[in-house]
Amino acid sequence: AVAVWVACVFLLSLFFWCGGHRFVWRSYRRRKYLRRLPGWPTHWLWGHLHILKPDEETLLSWTRYVQENKLRITQTWYGPFYGAITIQHPEPVQKLLKEPKCHDVYRLLIPWLGEGLLVAGGDKWRRNRRLLTPAFHYEILKPYVAVYNDCLEVMLEKWAALAATNESVELFDTLSLLSLDIVLQCAFSYQSNCQNVKQRHPYIKAVYDLSDLSIMRFLTPLYHIDWIYALTPSGRQMRKACDLVHRHSENVIKERRRILGLDSERSKREPEGTEALLKKVTKHRKYLDFLDILLTTVDEEGVGLSDMEIRDEADTFMFEGHDTTTSGMAWTLYCLAKHPEHQEKVREEVRSV
Repeated sequence: AVAVWVACVFLLSLFFWCGGHRFVWRSYRRRKYLRRLPGWPTHWLWGHLHILKPDEETLLSWTRYVQENKLRITQTWYGPFYGAITIQHPEPVQKLLKEPKCHDVYRLLIPWLGEGLLVAGGDKWRRNRRLLTPAFHYEILKPYVAVYNDCLEVMLEKWAALAATNESVELFDTLSLLSLDIVLQCAFSYQSNCQNVKQRHPYIKAVYDLSDLSIMRFLTPLYHIDWIYALTPSGRQMRKACDLVHRHSENVIKERRRILGLDSERSKREPEGTEALLKKVTKHRKYLDFLDILLTTVDEEGVGLSDMEIRDEADTFMFEGHDTTTSGMAWTLYCLAKHPEHQEKVREEVRSV
């Protein structure tokens, strides 16, 4: 018994000597402020982890809770130390987007996404956001409509076959493949045929694995400690998937740089106009993709993004553009199914266009 107490005292002393007291103080202050916000009752140790599960029923319960109580902001706790604010109203979201702050939980995505826009902050975030703005110009996005329609036709054919069985169908999986197909074509001009191929390409499988592993790490407090996570099977699987995704992105960037005739990644150059870039690209394709913009955009001093920065932004775009878009489409269909009167309004609007 004495040995156990000595060991506990030693570990506690080591924890505080390594800066643990600052961590405890920050956690205490965070809990003090966040507890003022509404939310589900918290457990002193688990926070909301005993409630939060990565399944549909939990998400629906949370949505109903927020809707019934008309909540704009809620608190969520991932164990005793990690607290987060969840926002359900556009007004506070608008304020936050002007100056994003990197939340502690986002650092868990750094091994995969690096310092892309989701994770970066301060001057780096402002510079990269400015450099990426041209990628979302109307003239750049307009040709993507044809891609959307082609990919959607593939999914609708699959839905027609599924509807003929007269059985309930999980739509999230087909929506996920649809958004992935669109993102791969619009971001990298990559024809994956992922909606029809039964056996997934290793890169696509790795993207799905990383999404699942990231969610599992968010919901497991011990996995937030890097050295512990690195020793777990999930940590090793995460590292292996990250290596595969990064290698694939680096090879695509290298090949595209060669096609566009951009030899040095850090050499200063004048910004190329859309027309000049289109002349280069249309020899191979009909439209500019996200990677074209990343490779050719430059700042006021004529310096563009490094290959590492391009890889980080490309991986971030894959994660955000695929995963969040799928969730958005799935929730939209769910809400329309729950409210038939709004379905009819949507039909009327589509017919009027």
